[in-house]
Amino acid sequence: MYASLVTDSAQDLLDLVGGLTSATTNLPDGEIWELNPATAAFTDRTPLPTKGWPSARTGSALAFCPATGKTYLFGGQDGNGVLLDDLSEWDGTTWSLVAGDVRPPAAWMRRWPSTHSASP
Repeated sequence: MYASLVTDSAQDLLDLVGGLTSATTNLPDGEIWELNPATAAFTDRTPLPTKGWPSARTGSALAFCPATGKTYLFGGQDGNGVLLDDLSEWDGTTWSLVAGDVRPPAAWMRRWPSTHSASP
């Protein structure tokens, strides 16, 4: 519940990020899964937490950018109910925090178009 899903058109995969660990605990999940529609198989792409790995969250916005070939994750809500305003990018292997002084306000359940023609 409250996970984010986006189409990675560069690799013909679907990326699924975050959500709740279960409907009864209401704890955010920090996992990322890829679905290969051709085989209907999910692959757990969750690495060991590293620098740049976004914290567990629900209700984040997720968008794939064909120009960069990367998936972007913005905002959401952490396990303490704090709204997040961070922006991270996923290259299919590694998360990196995108630095910047100007960004939208913290948000939960914000939606972007499914693709962007330029980097965020």
